[in-house]
Amino acid sequence: MPGLNSTLQPYIGLSNQGATCYMNSLLQTLFMTPEFCLRLYQWKYDAEKHQSKEDCIPYQLQLLFAKLQLKESSYVETTGLTKSFQWSIRESLQQHDVQEFCRVLFDAVEESVKGTDQAKMITELYEGTILDYVRCSQCGNESKKEDKFLDLSLTVKNEFDQVYNDSVEKAFNSYLKPEILSGDNKYLCEKCQARTDAVKGLKFMKLPYILVLQLKRFDLDYTTLQRKKLNDKVTFPQILNMNPFMKGEISGEEEIAETESMDIEESEEENLISIAPLDIDDRVLQVKKIAEVENIAYDREKYSQKLDAIAIERHRQMAVEIRAKNREKLVNQYLEQGEDVYELFSIMIHAGSALGGHYYAYIKSFDSQRWFNFNDTQVKEIDEKDIEKVYGGTSSPSWGGHYGANAYLLMYRKVHPANITNASEIQIPDYLLQELKSETEQKLKEQREREEKLMQLQLKVYYLSEEKSIIIRKDATLHDLKRKVMGEFHVEELRDEDTRLRNYNALQDVYLNTYTGKENWTIESLMILNHYTLVLETKEPDEVFVDYNPNQFAVKVYRWNPLLADINYKTFEQKYRNPTRLQIEKSGKLSELMALVQSVFGIPIERQLLYRKSNLKNNFALEEISILQLYSKVLMSLKVVEGTALLLEEKCQDESNWKKEMEKESYKIVLKFNSVNCGKYENEIIMDKRQLLKNLKCYISSTINVPEDLFLMKRGSMNGHELKDMNATLSAAHLSNGSIVHVELGKPSRPEEIQVVLSLAEFSKSDDLDSECFRFFSLQDFKASKNSTTSELKEIICKHTNSLYPSLELVPELIRVREKNMNHLLRVMTENDVLSDFHGIEKITLAIEILTQPEILQNEHMIVMTRIWSPSTWELSLPIELVISRKSRIDELGKQIANTYGLSEKYLQVCLVPYVYAFARVDLINERWIDMDGNTAPISGSPFFINKDGSLLIARNSLEEMREMTQDEKYRFSYKNYGIKSTRTTVAPYKEKAVKITVKKSKNNNSEDK
Repeated sequence: MPGLNSTLQPYIGLSNQGATCYMNSLLQTLFMTPEFCLRLYQWKYDAEKHQSKEDCIPYQLQLLFAKLQLKESSYVETTGLTKSFQWSIRESLQQHDVQEFCRVLFDAVEESVKGTDQAKMITELYEGTILDYVRCSQCGNESKKEDKFLDLSLTVKNEFDQVYNDSVEKAFNSYLKPEILSGDNKYLCEKCQARTDAVKGLKFMKLPYILVLQLKRFDLDYTTLQRKKLNDKVTFPQILNMNPFMKGEISGEEEIAETESMDIEESEEENLISIAPLDIDDRVLQVKKIAEVENIAYDREKYSQKLDAIAIERHRQMAVEIRAKNREKLVNQYLEQGEDVYELFSIMIHAGSALGGHYYAYIKSFDSQRWFNFNDTQVKEIDEKDIEKVYGGTSSPSWGGHYGANAYLLMYRKVHPANITNASEIQIPDYLLQELKSETEQKLKEQREREEKLMQLQLKVYYLSEEKSIIIRKDATLHDLKRKVMGEFHVEELRDEDTRLRNYNALQDVYLNTYTGKENWTIESLMILNHYTLVLETKEPDEVFVDYNPNQFAVKVYRWNPLLADINYKTFEQKYRNPTRLQIEKSGKLSELMALVQSVFGIPIERQLLYRKSNLKNNFALEEISILQLYSKVLMSLKVVEGTALLLEEKCQDESNWKKEMEKESYKIVLKFNSVNCGKYENEIIMDKRQLLKNLKCYISSTINVPEDLFLMKRGSMNGHELKDMNATLSAAHLSNGSIVHVELGKPSRPEEIQVVLSLAEFSKSDDLDSECFRFFSLQDFKASKNSTTSELKEIICKHTNSLYPSLELVPELIRVREKNMNHLLRVMTENDVLSDFHGIEKITLAIEILTQPEILQNEHMIVMTRIWSPSTWELSLPIELVISRKSRIDELGKQIANTYGLSEKYLQVCLVPYVYAFARVDLINERWIDMDGNTAPISGSPFFINKDGSLLIARNSLEEMREMTQDEKYRFSYKNYGIKSTRTTVAPYKEKAVKITVKKSKNNNSEDK
C-alpha cells in the first residue's frame, strides 16, 4: 500500500542512532522477508493482554515496517523500537555483533508473542533440527541427541586444525565432516562397556524455511591473544543446493562439490552495458581527488554519447530477466534432487577491523528481483555482480588489525510454491494505519506549533528599573508591541504620544535607537531579533522626545528630591529610578552641559552643584565637576561619557545633600536569610553595616517567630561559622552586601565557645585496610571554652560522654585526647595545652583513646605507631603505640621496638611510611629499610625526620627472605582495593558488550532480559 507522499525510490532507509548500523541491516532484511513481515502483521496488539504500546516490541516492529512500507519520509527513525528494548542513549552508542543481535531479537519477539496465534512465528520460519551422534565402530551402537538451531556458524579459517574454507559449500563439508574418536580420545560405549573407537558427527534432520548462515570472520590471534578479523575470500552461491547435505553423513574422504556457477551466458551478456551505480560503501571509503571532480565536465564533453535513463532502465531489466531465467533453470535442476533448494536474498556486510566497524546490507527484492544496498538512511540499487566484491580476500592494514568489507551474515529462503513473490501487496493492519494517521496528524500539529514558535520573538523590555519578558509575533507592528508592553507594566493610561520604545543597553543603562516614524512597521522589518533588549521611555505632556543621534551621547541627571531621602530601597537605582537623560555632543564641554542643565531644570549655572558618580555598583564616591576652572574642559576628559550618572542639586549653605545621601548609601547592605527548616534564602533585610548583630537577630526573630535564644546564625551557609558575638558590628562579622545568614534551631554559642566534634578511637582489626590504624566511633558533639586546658577538657569530655554512654565509665586520668583528621590521629594534647592553641576556628575535631593506666606526657614526648611485617608470609601485625622521646637516636628507637616485640636488635630494620592514608602492603617491596643497630643519628633528622605524633613505622627481620606474592595477595593488597588510583594509564583492547533487550511484561509481571 503506497503512502500518500511516497517517494519515487522503491525503498527507504533507517536512521542510525550512533552505532546501530548492525540493527538497521537486520531490520531491513526482516522487512524484505515477506513471510516474516506477513506473520508480524498477523499478530494483533491487545491492550488488555500486552504491555503498553511504547514497551511492546512486536507492536513497535509493526509500526516500523508500516512506515518503511508507506515511505512517507526519506528515512524512518528507530528510536521507538529501541525504547521498547528499554535501551538508553548509552546502548545506542555501543557496537554489537549482528548475529548476536539477531538471536537476542528473535528471543525477545518469541517472548512477546507467547500465548497468541503467532507464538511460533520465529520457530516456523527460522528453526531447523540437527542430530548430534556418536557411533561405536565396534558394535555399531549409536548415541543420538537432537538440537534446534536458528542459525549456523560456518568456519572460514582455523589455523590450529589447518582448515581453510574458501566457499560456503566447503564450510558445510567441514561442518558435517565426522570426527574419529580414537587413542586417548576413545569413546566409552555403554553397550560394549569399554572404551572403543567411534565416529562423532552432525546430521541435518530438518532445514528451516529461512536459512541463516554466519561466516565466522572473528577469531583469536594466538600470538597476541587479541581478537582478529579474517578477511579471507569465501564465495557463496545465489542458489544453494542443500540436498547433498541431507543425504546422511559425509565420510572422511567424501566432499560435496561446489554449487554450479550462476554467471550469465556470455552470448547474452556481451551486448549488455555495465550500468552499476557508484556503491554507497565505496563512496564512503574512497574520497575522489579534487582534480578528478574538476574533470567531470570535461569528461562529459569528451564522451557525450551516453544512454538516457529509459535505455539504462531497459538494459537493467534485460539483465534481471536473463539472470532470473538462469536461476529458474538451475533451481529446477536442483529440485530434481530434493526440496532443499535455497535462494540468497540478504548479505549483511561488516566493513572494518576486529576493533569495530560498520554494517550495511545487500538485499534482494523479491518483487523486482533486483539487489539494493541498504546503508542506514541511504538505499541504492546495485548491480548483481557487486556481490562478488564482498566475498573477501582483500584488506588493508589499520589500527587494531586489517580492515576489510566482506560478507558476514547470509540469509537464504527456501524455494517453495508458497513463496510470496509480491511483498508490496502485503496489507498493513487497519489499526496501524489509524495509528500512523494519528501520528502524522500529531506531527503536522507539532510542525504548525514549531512554525508558530518560529514566528514568535521573546524580547526583554525595561521600564523604571523593572524588567519583563515579552513574547510577540514577528509580523506584529511596533505599535502593537508598545501597547502590549504598556499593559505588562500597567501604564495603559499614558498617552501614545508620551511613550515610545527604544533599543537599550541594559549593562551600561544606555538608551539607543528610537524608531521614530516607524510605529506601523513590523517588528521583523525593523530587524528586531529574538532576545533583543528594549526600554519603554516616557515623557511629560509638555516635553518633547529627542531623537537618537549617534554623534551625541546621553548622561543621566539625578536631581535631588528630599521626598525620596527617607525611603529605604535596596539599591540607588531602585530609589532614583527615573533620571532625566540629556543628550550632548561627544566633543561638548562642561559649560555646554551646564547650560543645557539650566535650560531643562531652571537652575542657573552659578547655582548648580554637579557631581559625577562612579559607574561601579558599590562605589559611592562623588567627584564635583561644577568647578569654575573646569568649565572649558571637554566632558570626556572629565570622565563624563555615555551613560554617566550626574547628581544635581542647588547650592546652599549646608553640607551637600547628595554627599550625605551617598555616605548613607555606602553603609547600606542587603542580607538574605532563610526561615527555620527551609533551605531557601528568600527573606531580605536592608541594614546599615555599622549596626550590631543583635539588631539583625532581633529582626530575624520577629520575622520567623522564634525567640532569639532558641536559634543560632551562621555566615554563608549551614556549614559556615556561627555568629556568636552579638555586640559585634555587621562589618566586623564580615557581612557585606548580598551576604547570606543561615538560621537554624539550637542553643546559640557564647563568643568564647568552640564546637568540639568528638570520636572514640580503637585499634584497627585484622580485616581492616593496611592504611587504617584505628577504628572510630562518633560520640555526641559538645561546646567548650576555647580557653580550656587539656585537664579541664578531659573533665568535660568524661562528664558529657558518661551521661550519654554510662557503660564507658570514662575517667580523666585514663583517656588521651588527640587531634583527628579523617581516619588518622595526629597531635596529642598534653595537660597544659589550651584548646585555642590548636585551631583559631569555630570547630575542632578530636578523638579520645582509653588507656589502661595513667600516663604523664611532656612536650618532649611523641607517640608513634609500629607494626611488624613478615616478608616470608606477608603478614602484617596489628598496630601498637609507642611513647618515644623527640631526642632519641635511631639505635635507641630500635632497641625500644625490639624490646616491645621480642626481636633481635642486630637484625632489626625499620621503614617510615610517608603517606599513611595511601599505604598498602605492596609498598613494602620498594620501601627504604634502615638498619637500626648501631645507628646513632637522631630520629628527627635523616632518614626518618620524625618530629610529630602519628608517624607509622614498619619493622622487619633483615634475615627473613621475602617470597613472591600470590595472585590472591596481589589482588588483596593492591592499590585498587584501597581506593588509590594508579597514575599509569593503559589502553584496553576493544571488547564488545553483550547485547541485551529487556522484554517488559504486561500488567504486574516483571521485566525479563534477553
